[in-house]
Amino acid sequence: MEARIPEKLRITVASVLKTYRLLALETMFVEAGAQLPSSGYVSSKELKLREWLQVIDADPEQDALGILGKILQEPMENPPDYIAENGQRRLNEALAACGLSYQQGGKIFGGPLFMPSKSLADFIRAADLPAINAEFDRAYAKLTSDPPGAATAACTILEATCKTIIAEDQLERPEKLSLQPLWVVVQRHLGIVLGPAATR
Repeated sequence: MEARIPEKLRITVASVLKTYRLLALETMFVEAGAQLPSSGYVSSKELKLREWLQVIDADPEQDALGILGKILQEPMENPPDYIAENGQRRLNEALAACGLSYQQGGKIFGGPLFMPSKSLADFIRAADLPAINAEFDRAYAKLTSDPPGAATAACTILEATCKTIIAEDQLERPEKLSLQPLWVVVQRHLGIVLGPAATR
């Protein structure tokens, strides 16, 4: 079975969350609906977290991404000072590298469907319109069957477009690589003027 929480994502999640106390982590996992293995000796919290995530991922009875979304809700939306933006950035980048994205409310969207063999940014740079159209078609096809998936696909297209413009025009990258901060940089650079509600 293909991993729902890929190993590189498990490693990043464990590395960011290891700063929490072990009891708080156990509570976080249990409240997210995770069925954890009996506690055995593990040399570090980080290794224990990776083991827990691997167990969740390997169990078809557990909603791995649903559980992961709930686990990440606090560090993504209300992080303690010792996680803050750097931890959020690392989590967002690790999710994006796996074709996933975190949405407010403890939801994770995406999966293998959103991981084209060639980077969307490469298609945009090459002005490969058929490939870009295919990404739009993929998002459009999911509008009724999977609205969150369609939104994630559309967001991926916009993020890739903004990142490409920033790279090609050598603009300063924002700290957070989510759509809103990327769009602010591109909007200012291109002189796009929108109403107040659109620029918040």
